[in-house]
Amino acid sequence: MKLISWNITKNFNFFIIYKIFINNFFFITFNFNSDIQIYLKNNLNLYLIFNFFKYNNLFYYKTILDLCVIDYFFNKNRFKINYNLSNFFYYNKIFINYFLSNNFNFTNSLNNLFLSLAWSEREVWDMYGIFFLNNINLKRILTDYGFKGFPLRKDFPLIGYLEIYYNNLLGEILYKPVELNQEYRFYNLNSNWNF
Repeated sequence: MKLISWNITKNFNFFIIYKIFINNFFFITFNFNSDIQIYLKNNLNLYLIFNFFKYNNLFYYKTILDLCVIDYFFNKNRFKINYNLSNFFYYNKIFINYFLSNNFNFTNSLNNLFLSLAWSEREVWDMYGIFFLNNINLKRILTDYGFKGFPLRKDFPLIGYLEIYYNNLLGEILYKPVELNQEYRFYNLNSNWNF
Protein backbone atom coordinates (compact mmCIF):
# COMPACT_ATOMS: atom_id res chain seq x y z
CA MET A 1 0.00 0.00 0.00
CA LYS A 2 1.38 3.36 -1.06
CA LEU A 3 0.83 6.39 1.13
CA ILE A 4 -0.21 9.60 -0.55
CA SER A 5 1.92 12.48 0.60
CA TRP A 6 -0.05 15.28 2.16
CA ASN A 7 1.50 18.59 3.05
CA ILE A 8 -0.19 19.34 6.37
CA THR A 9 1.54 22.70 6.76
CA LYS A 10 0.27 24.11 3.48
CA ASN A 11 -3.28 22.86 4.02
CA PHE A 12 -3.34 24.18 7.57
CA ASN A 13 -2.17 27.57 6.22
CA PHE A 14 -5.16 27.70 3.89
CA PHE A 15 -7.47 26.72 6.75
CA ILE A 16 -6.15 29.56 8.95
CA ILE A 17 -6.49 32.06 6.10
CA TYR A 18 -10.09 31.01 5.63
CA LYS A 19 -11.11 30.94 9.29
CA ILE A 20 -9.35 33.97 10.74
CA PHE A 21 -9.61 36.52 7.95
CA ILE A 22 -12.85 35.56 6.20
CA ASN A 23 -14.54 38.84 7.10
CA ASN A 24 -11.58 40.89 5.77
CA PHE A 25 -11.08 39.01 2.51
CA PHE A 26 -13.19 39.56 -0.56
CA PHE A 27 -12.00 36.34 -2.19
CA ILE A 28 -8.90 34.14 -2.37
CA THR A 29 -7.48 32.33 -5.39
CA PHE A 30 -4.77 29.69 -5.60
CA ASN A 31 -2.76 28.79 -8.66
CA PHE A 32 -0.69 25.76 -9.62
CA ASN A 33 2.60 27.17 -8.35
CA SER A 34 1.18 27.23 -4.81
CA ASP A 35 0.90 31.02 -4.97
CA ILE A 36 -1.96 32.73 -3.16
CA GLN A 37 -3.83 35.78 -4.42
CA ILE A 38 -5.92 37.63 -1.85
CA TYR A 39 -8.35 40.47 -2.52
CA LEU A 40 -9.17 42.49 0.58
CA LYS A 41 -12.51 44.20 1.10
CA ASN A 42 -10.91 47.33 2.56
CA ASN A 43 -7.66 48.54 4.06
CA LEU A 44 -8.85 48.92 7.66
CA ASN A 45 -6.95 45.96 9.18
CA LEU A 46 -4.03 46.13 6.77
CA TYR A 47 -1.30 46.25 9.41
CA LEU A 48 -2.83 43.33 11.32
CA ILE A 49 -3.03 41.15 8.19
CA PHE A 50 0.55 41.84 7.11
CA ASN A 51 1.82 41.37 10.65
CA PHE A 52 0.13 37.97 10.79
CA PHE A 53 1.59 36.85 7.46
CA LYS A 54 5.07 37.99 8.41
CA TYR A 55 5.44 36.66 11.96
CA ASN A 56 3.29 33.53 11.95
CA ASN A 57 5.52 30.44 11.66
CA LEU A 58 3.07 28.74 9.34
CA PHE A 59 3.27 31.51 6.76
CA TYR A 60 6.58 33.27 7.32
CA TYR A 61 6.35 35.79 4.47
CA LYS A 62 9.38 37.82 5.55
CA THR A 63 10.30 39.39 2.21
CA ILE A 64 8.29 41.95 0.29
CA LEU A 65 9.16 41.93 -3.39
CA ASP A 66 7.11 44.74 -4.85
CA LEU A 67 4.42 47.33 -4.34
CA CYS A 68 2.59 48.42 -7.46
CA VAL A 69 -0.51 50.45 -8.25
CA ILE A 70 -2.99 50.20 -11.11
CA ASP A 71 -5.12 53.20 -12.06
CA TYR A 72 -8.65 52.26 -13.16
CA PHE A 73 -9.73 55.71 -14.26
CA PHE A 74 -13.42 55.03 -14.92
CA ASN A 75 -14.09 52.90 -11.81
CA LYS A 76 -15.66 54.20 -8.62
CA ASN A 77 -12.67 52.94 -6.62
CA ARG A 78 -9.91 54.20 -8.85
CA PHE A 79 -6.63 52.82 -7.48
CA LYS A 80 -5.78 49.18 -6.89
CA ILE A 81 -2.74 48.53 -4.69
CA ASN A 82 -0.83 45.23 -4.99
CA TYR A 83 1.68 43.90 -2.48
CA ASN A 84 3.85 40.93 -3.49
CA LEU A 85 5.26 38.93 -0.58
CA SER A 86 7.57 35.95 -0.79
CA ASN A 87 8.36 33.03 1.47
CA PHE A 88 11.74 31.47 0.72
CA PHE A 89 11.22 28.64 3.19
CA TYR A 90 8.13 27.16 1.50
CA TYR A 91 8.95 28.61 -1.95
CA ASN A 92 5.68 30.37 -2.56
CA LYS A 93 4.34 33.89 -2.95
CA ILE A 94 1.31 35.76 -1.80
CA PHE A 95 -0.25 38.69 -3.63
CA ILE A 96 -2.43 40.96 -1.50
CA ASN A 97 -4.65 43.38 -3.45
CA TYR A 98 -7.19 45.98 -2.44
CA PHE A 99 -8.92 49.00 -3.92
CA LEU A 100 -8.69 52.39 -2.27
CA SER A 101 -12.25 53.19 -1.27
CA ASN A 102 -11.71 56.79 -0.19
CA ASN A 103 -11.69 59.89 -2.35
CA PHE A 104 -8.66 61.42 -0.64
CA ASN A 105 -6.29 58.64 -1.85
CA PHE A 106 -4.55 57.68 1.38
CA THR A 107 -3.74 54.37 3.00
CA ASN A 108 -1.70 53.10 5.94
CA SER A 109 2.03 52.73 5.56
CA LEU A 110 3.70 49.38 6.20
CA ASN A 111 7.13 51.00 6.39
CA ASN A 112 7.81 49.99 9.99
CA LEU A 113 6.88 46.35 9.23
CA PHE A 114 8.92 46.04 6.01
CA LEU A 115 11.80 48.53 5.92
CA SER A 116 12.40 48.12 2.18
CA LEU A 117 8.87 49.33 1.48
CA ALA A 118 9.75 52.95 2.26
CA TRP A 119 11.26 53.54 -1.18
CA SER A 120 8.30 51.93 -3.00
CA GLU A 121 5.80 54.00 -1.03
CA ARG A 122 7.69 57.17 -1.92
CA GLU A 123 7.64 56.19 -5.58
CA VAL A 124 3.89 55.47 -5.51
CA TRP A 125 3.23 58.81 -3.83
CA ASP A 126 5.38 60.62 -6.39
CA MET A 127 3.83 58.99 -9.44
CA TYR A 128 0.19 58.45 -8.37
CA GLY A 129 -0.43 60.84 -5.48
CA ILE A 130 -1.45 58.14 -2.98
CA PHE A 131 -0.50 59.36 0.49
CA PHE A 132 0.84 56.79 2.97
CA LEU A 133 0.05 57.60 6.60
CA ASN A 134 2.94 57.22 9.09
CA ASN A 135 5.65 57.16 6.42
CA ILE A 136 8.46 59.26 7.84
CA ASN A 137 10.18 60.18 4.57
CA LEU A 138 7.44 60.82 2.02
CA LYS A 139 8.90 63.18 -0.58
CA ARG A 140 9.43 63.29 -4.32
CA ILE A 141 12.17 61.07 -5.71
CA LEU A 142 11.52 60.78 -9.45
CA THR A 143 10.20 64.22 -10.35
CA ASP A 144 11.26 67.80 -9.61
CA TYR A 145 10.44 69.35 -6.23
CA GLY A 146 8.27 72.01 -7.88
CA PHE A 147 6.51 69.48 -10.10
CA LYS A 148 2.73 69.78 -10.16
CA GLY A 149 0.59 66.71 -10.71
CA PHE A 150 1.24 62.99 -10.74
CA PRO A 151 2.57 61.62 -14.05
CA LEU A 152 1.28 58.03 -13.98
CA ARG A 153 -2.35 58.92 -13.43
CA LYS A 154 -4.60 58.39 -16.43
CA ASP A 155 -5.86 61.99 -16.35
CA PHE A 156 -2.35 63.49 -16.57
CA PRO A 157 -1.61 64.80 -20.11
CA LEU A 158 1.00 62.90 -22.10
CA ILE A 159 3.05 66.01 -22.82
CA GLY A 160 2.72 67.51 -19.34
CA TYR A 161 2.04 71.08 -18.31
CA LEU A 162 5.51 72.66 -18.43
CA GLU A 163 8.42 72.34 -20.78
CA ILE A 164 11.99 72.87 -19.70
CA TYR A 165 14.63 74.64 -21.80
CA TYR A 166 18.05 76.20 -21.42
CA ASN A 167 18.37 79.93 -22.06
CA ASN A 168 21.83 80.79 -23.48
CA LEU A 169 21.57 84.50 -22.73
CA LEU A 170 20.74 84.07 -19.05
CA GLY A 171 22.67 80.83 -18.62
CA GLU A 172 19.76 79.26 -16.71
CA ILE A 173 17.31 76.43 -17.03
CA LEU A 174 13.81 77.88 -17.38
CA TYR A 175 10.27 76.55 -17.49
CA LYS A 176 7.48 77.68 -19.77
CA PRO A 177 3.96 76.38 -20.38
CA VAL A 178 3.60 73.81 -23.15
CA GLU A 179 2.48 75.28 -26.48
CA LEU A 180 0.97 72.93 -29.00
CA ASN A 181 0.58 75.39 -31.88
CA GLN A 182 1.51 74.15 -35.30
CA GLU A 183 2.36 76.17 -38.36
CA TYR A 184 -0.16 76.12 -41.17
CA ARG A 185 1.05 73.80 -43.89
CA PHE A 186 -0.14 74.02 -47.44
CA TYR A 187 -0.18 70.68 -49.21
CA ASN A 188 -0.18 70.75 -53.01
CA LEU A 189 -2.05 67.63 -53.99
CA ASN A 190 -1.87 68.30 -57.72
CA SER A 191 0.84 66.12 -59.11
CA ASN A 192 2.95 67.01 -62.15
CA TRP A 193 3.26 63.38 -63.04
CA ASN A 194 1.28 62.31 -66.06
CA PHE A 195 -0.29 58.90 -66.02
